[in-house]
Amino acid sequence: MPVNIPQYTAFDIETTGLYPQRGHRIIEIGAVSIQESKIIDEFNILINCGRHITKKVQTINGITNDMLRNQPTPEEALTRFMDFISNSILVAHNAKFDITFLRHELSSL
Repeated sequence: MPVNIPQYTAFDIETTGLYPQRGHRIIEIGAVSIQESKIIDEFNILINCGRHITKKVQTINGITNDMLRNQPTPEEALTRFMDFISNSILVAHNAKFDITFLRHELSSL
């Protein structure tokens, strides 16, 4: 009988600020899928959320307005991310923050 080995996806997001309820948005998602202690796939996407990135935020995450100019919309990026994480157990360092933003973004789609 084959053993079903779980797949884990560790992810991290970068945002325009700290509070999605104040209009802050996700501007980058990075993730790796891991199975049997090996990275089996990688995901990274910048997101053009239509918001201006302040100098303070640029200093924190290194993402500039120019970098986001021709990037996918949140709808497109989140659809791709949801496909990437399907059938995975999610892992995050700052899970409460990241999940709060993901839920907020997904609820607006």
